[in-house]
Amino acid sequence: MIMESFIIDIEDICSKFIKKIKKDDLILVAFVFIFGILNYFFLITNNVLSGDGLFNGPIFFSGNWEFDLGRPLLIVLDKLRFGIVNPPIIMFFALLYISISILIIKRTFKIKKLFPMILISLSMILFPVYSEISTCIYCFDYYMLSMLLSVLAVYFIDKRKYIISIILVTISLFIYQAFVSITIVGVMILFIIDVLNNKSDLKKLIFNMLTVFIGLILYFVILKGLFLVFHRTFADYKGASSFGFVSLIKSLPISILNCYKDFYQYFFTDMIIYNKHYFRNIINIIMFVLFFITFIKVLIKLDNKNKSFLLLSIILLPICVNVMDVISGSNITAMTCVSYIFIYILMIIVIYNYLSIKTIKSIFYILIVILSYTYLLSNNSTFMVRNEIHNNFYYKCNELLIKIKNTNGYNEDLPIMINDIFKYESDFLPKSNGFIALQNETFENHVGLKGYSIFYKRYFGEDITMVDKDTYLNIIETDEYKNMKIGDVEIINNVIVAKISDNVIYD
Repeated sequence: MIMESFIIDIEDICSKFIKKIKKDDLILVAFVFIFGILNYFFLITNNVLSGDGLFNGPIFFSGNWEFDLGRPLLIVLDKLRFGIVNPPIIMFFALLYISISILIIKRTFKIKKLFPMILISLSMILFPVYSEISTCIYCFDYYMLSMLLSVLAVYFIDKRKYIISIILVTISLFIYQAFVSITIVGVMILFIIDVLNNKSDLKKLIFNMLTVFIGLILYFVILKGLFLVFHRTFADYKGASSFGFVSLIKSLPISILNCYKDFYQYFFTDMIIYNKHYFRNIINIIMFVLFFITFIKVLIKLDNKNKSFLLLSIILLPICVNVMDVISGSNITAMTCVSYIFIYILMIIVIYNYLSIKTIKSIFYILIVILSYTYLLSNNSTFMVRNEIHNNFYYKCNELLIKIKNTNGYNEDLPIMINDIFKYESDFLPKSNGFIALQNETFENHVGLKGYSIFYKRYFGEDITMVDKDTYLNIIETDEYKNMKIGDVEIINNVIVAKISDNVIYD
């Protein structure tokens, strides 16, 4: 009877869930998967990894590093996946989480028409920031789950279910902190929509933002407790080690200025993602002009209170999307500006609902489609760059291995020192998103040099031992090393030394 009752309950829940799914929802999910497969097909079928990917896959379990970054939930999620890094499976779940996020956005911002949701879905599934994250394939589905939780938090905040929202914000932070900006921007968009409808409620906005803040505080309190229990500290990475309210307040003026600088750089320069090759800077200028035309037309009709609120909320938007600048005290990168897509979502909502000039609306819609098309091109150019970097690294490593084995006095038990990492610049680089495409196959430091041993083991089945940093620094000071030419391989102090460039790595 108990089991039967349980099955009936499950069936009832499933039945209620299915009834809430509409035809438009299925179209959006299909749309996301079709364009998602188109966007990520090259990544799934080729060796497309960030520099981290060499160290973290194809069997990977998060550990102390992820814990110290403040993302301990990744350790649990990896165990649930049994450490298997399988790109097709990971991509399926990532696209599923993106699909659900889009359906929640539809309900949260009460977008009833299919057309604006198609535009939102197109720009979101091709959003270059998420494609950059996908090159860290071992955690891509987790990060998209973090996004889903952040979007869900906005939905429940709007439904005034604050406890659930606080829990969702906290869990999302334990996966990837940057996605809290989505919740903050989402809350601000809810307020902007209320203002545009002359229904502003400042107390509601403050309470909603307070909900997110409580989620942040709860995250830090729990994390601090975990650090004490496991004797860990924040990693010194992108400002993580400086997290704290005292340092946050001290750096606030500079951080706020950085928010506006990053906002400008993301849309109009090549500093965060590459824009100029595809004329995205010009496209963004036109789109912002069209948005502000709509903005001014609506602003004129509002009462004085709502005019003030609307102006204030627009001024605060760059801080909301760049909240990680404020929290961490460091500038955003193409991997942390995850909420910028919501600026486009706001534009689509405002222009679709509040602009009556069909010519301007049509121009804006065309620009969104063109922008999304450039995303598709730059994303896949990024993937092709990463694939070419890998292939070049493979070829050079193979060539070097033959030289090493043909060296007089070679012994497979001798440690190996390679003075530099192989670098390669693809012709696709200017057409890419930048950032990940600018990285090498492995890191340009002594940790990266040890990546050679991982690479040779994974792709050649060769167990090699790379020398430690002290041995490396001692050898480069010897006369034997200084007399070596680029391309030479010699044995110095019982170490097989390969000099592939004149560069010396000290870090």
